[in-house]
Amino acid sequence: MSLATELISLTLLVSSCSGLTEPSDNDTSHQLLPALASGREQFLLAWVSGFPYPQQPPPEIGLTTLSAIGAPQEEVTHLRTGDRTIAGEVDVAFNERYLVVWQAFRSTTGWDIEAALISVGEVISVERQWTLDGSTNNQSRPRVIPHDDGFAVGWSGYRDGFYRPFITTLDPDGHRVHSGPLHRPAKGFDGYNPGWGFTPEARGEAPDLSGYQLELQSVDGQLWIAWQDQSQWSPGKNGAINWFFARLTATDGGWEIEQLLRPTSPLLARTNGLLLCYNRQRCLFGGASVVGRGQAMAPAMAFNPQTLTHISVSNAKPRSHSGWDSETLFPLMDEAYSLYGPVDLIATPSSLQPDLYVAGVARTATRGESGYHLLVGKLREQGPAVVSRVLLESPEPMRNPSLAFLGTTHLVAIESALPTGGVRIRLCSWQVR
Repeated sequence: MSLATELISLTLLVSSCSGLTEPSDNDTSHQLLPALASGREQFLLAWVSGFPYPQQPPPEIGLTTLSAIGAPQEEVTHLRTGDRTIAGEVDVAFNERYLVVWQAFRSTTGWDIEAALISVGEVISVERQWTLDGSTNNQSRPRVIPHDDGFAVGWSGYRDGFYRPFITTLDPDGHRVHSGPLHRPAKGFDGYNPGWGFTPEARGEAPDLSGYQLELQSVDGQLWIAWQDQSQWSPGKNGAINWFFARLTATDGGWEIEQLLRPTSPLLARTNGLLLCYNRQRCLFGGASVVGRGQAMAPAMAFNPQTLTHISVSNAKPRSHSGWDSETLFPLMDEAYSLYGPVDLIATPSSLQPDLYVAGVARTATRGESGYHLLVGKLREQGPAVVSRVLLESPEPMRNPSLAFLGTTHLVAIESALPTGGVRIRLCSWQVR
C-alpha cells in the first residue's frame, strides 16, 4: 500500500484562544508541559504548576476540566507529591476514568514515577494516588495510553548501566496487571543487536535524564512500542538518535519482542517522537527534527504493524537533506515553516478513514523581528500533504503543544512565555467542517 498525496482543506469554523489562570499566578510563575485527554463529556488538562528550580516552592501537578467546547469548567485542583521537590514531565489518558502520570523527584530515591486515578463528576475527585516506580534508580519521562479496559504506562528506567524501557499494564482501578522491563534477546535482529537503551559510558558522561523517550500504542489489545536507542553512534553532528518499533509480548519478569523494525533515516524524531497506530494496518511515526542547516521540520514514516514493514510514499518529492529517504519519509507539517520545539499528532476515531491532525510552533522573522505561530494541520489517512493554519501568534516563544478532540471540538494546549519571565498555558479550540 502506498501513500497518495491529497490536499486537504482545513476550515476553522470557530476558533478562540484563552489563558489558564490559577489563584497563585503572578507574572513570573510557571505553567509547564501541558497534557490533554478527552473523556465522554469534557477534557482534562494536566500540567506542572510552579517553579521547577531549587530554593523555590515545590511544583505541583495542576488539573482542571474543560467543557465539550473547550471552556474552563471549574477551579484548578493540585496534586501534591509529599517530599518530592521537583515535578518533571506529565501525561494523561482516559478510559472511563482518567489516569495522570508524572515524574517526581525524591531526595532519597531520585526520579520516581507517580500516578493518580481521577474521576470527574461535579468536581475532580482523586480516587487513588500512588508511586508506580520508586526504585533508587532514576526513571525518565512517563507515557500513558488506554489499553484493554485499563491503561498501559511506559517509561525508561536506569538499570545495569543503561536506560531500558519499562512497561506496566493496569486494570480499571489502577492495580498492576503485568510489569517489567523490555528484555534484551539472546541474539540480535538481522545481524544487529541494538543497545536497548542509552549507555552513558559510550560518551564518557554520567547518567542523566536527557531524552530516553518511548511511545506506546494499543491496537485491538496488542501493545506496540517505539523507543529511543542512543547507545549506537554514527558519524555526524551529535551522532545518530535511533528509534526502534516492535510488538510487545508479556513474559516472566517483563516483556519481549520477536520482530524489530528500524527507521529508514536517522533524521526521524530528534526533538520528540510520536507513535500513532489508528487501525490494524497503519501506524505513523515521526516528530520534530533538525534535518539540515538549522531547518526544523517534522519528518514521518508509515508502517504496517502486522507485517512490520515500511509503507512507501507515492509522488515522493526529492530532498537534499543528508539521510533523507525519499521512498518512506514525508513531512507532517508544511515545509515552508521552520518549527520551534516539539509537535503533537492525533487521529479522530474512524475505522474507515480517520482524520489526522498535527500541531506545532513555527518561528517566523519579519523585518528582523522574530515571532511565533501556533499551527494546526490536517492530514488524511491516504496522504502526507498537509494544509496548515495559524491559531495563535505571539512575539514570545511558545512550546510543547498537546492536542485532543471531543465531538466536533478540537483543542490544543500550549506553553506561552511572558515577557516578564513567567510561562502560561494558552488554550485554543476550533471546530472543523
